[in-house]
Amino acid sequence: MTKARPSRDVLGTALRRFWVVALVAGLVAGLATVLLVRATASTSWAGEGTFVVPIADPPPNTVAGTPGVVDPRSANSAQDANRFAQSYSTLLVEDGALIAHLAEATGLDGGDVVDGTEAVPVPDSPIMRVTFAAETQEQVTAYFAALTAAFAETPAVTPNILPGNVEPLREVQVSEQQGLAPLAWVLGVLAALAAGLGGAVLLERADPRVRDDSDVRELVAWPVLPAPDLDDGPRSEVLVERAVRAARDVRAVGVLGLPGTPGHDVREATARLERVHSALRHRAPEHARPTAVEWVDAGTLAGDGAAERLAQEVDVVVLLTPVGARLKHLDSAVRSLQDLAVEAVVVGLVPREHRRTRPARASDETPTTVVADPVGWATDAPDDRAYAPSQDAGDDGDDGDDGDAGDDGDAGDGSPDAHGPAVAGDVEPSPFDHPLTPRR
Repeated sequence: MTKARPSRDVLGTALRRFWVVALVAGLVAGLATVLLVRATASTSWAGEGTFVVPIADPPPNTVAGTPGVVDPRSANSAQDANRFAQSYSTLLVEDGALIAHLAEATGLDGGDVVDGTEAVPVPDSPIMRVTFAAETQEQVTAYFAALTAAFAETPAVTPNILPGNVEPLREVQVSEQQGLAPLAWVLGVLAALAAGLGGAVLLERADPRVRDDSDVRELVAWPVLPAPDLDDGPRSEVLVERAVRAARDVRAVGVLGLPGTPGHDVREATARLERVHSALRHRAPEHARPTAVEWVDAGTLAGDGAAERLAQEVDVVVLLTPVGARLKHLDSAVRSLQDLAVEAVVVGLVPREHRRTRPARASDETPTTVVADPVGWATDAPDDRAYAPSQDAGDDGDDGDDGDAGDDGDAGDGSPDAHGPAVAGDVEPSPFDHPLTPRR
């Protein structure tokens, strides 16, 4: 059982249709991002220093056997050192006197000093790590020089820190910070992907139309014959043969147009396909001649129910899908046929509407008829009977002797056969009365 596919790959379709746009947009966006990041990325400097709170020596005895006075601002035990390391980390960004001292040394505002300072105590240890960031290397170097001096100077810069109670543990490391500049190419690639893929998807969403057979195959699992298969005689025969073999014992094939398709296009396509099928039957040997098939103009899916009823009555449906048709119309037709439980469907992708004309030339042996080609088939051909049965077939009843084979000929009385080619004067000439000519 053939079922329609419920969804389509929007991204894949967008990239297939608009890959040039995606490529150009991606390259432009990527290069622009790289240049912008490099132009706006600010270079800064940062330094990191490690400081330790030492445990103070016990004070000397004032009298033999009497301990000296202990300064409460000094660390007299490991617990005191750990506690002071935590409190000093807070003082670096809260003590006004210390901040003013550091601002004067670096030439920055107090707020800039606080913003650039980060002090973190190491858990359960007397160590604290201090980092400072500024615009220049000189400012970072001056900050740590002033901070080290503040911890050791006498008199103390701030009464909250006893001179000598904090000592540098390692040499200060100063490095250049380039911000987002090292990530410029990474950001450029991300911007290129976003612009390319996003632009292609937006264009696909803004222009959801059928462009080739792959668009149809993404929506349905029915046989799809691409536009070139409807361009000339041999390939038109492929569509006819596929349609009459889409189900068993095919007696009637309905030609159905998408919503919005002009009714005359469907009528002319039906007549043309019937003409091709008739020619195939007449060319086949008598013992292998296929059964006659009725080709029905089912009209278009206009919502009035007429086309839907005919689609249910025929054995096979040929769904004409013009290139350039809106995908929503194709999706609507697919859902309608699904709801009607129509399984035997062949999709014929009709090329864009065009004309092939050339003036008649005096050197032509046969007059040439040039007609408009509303459904995309070429109809520039000699003005004789296309697909006429061969005179030597002997079984088409042209001589009137084989009256029991009247289903394949005109019985020799000039009356049109039910499935054979029309005879001049019986019906109004149609664009589909002429053989197909290859595109030039």
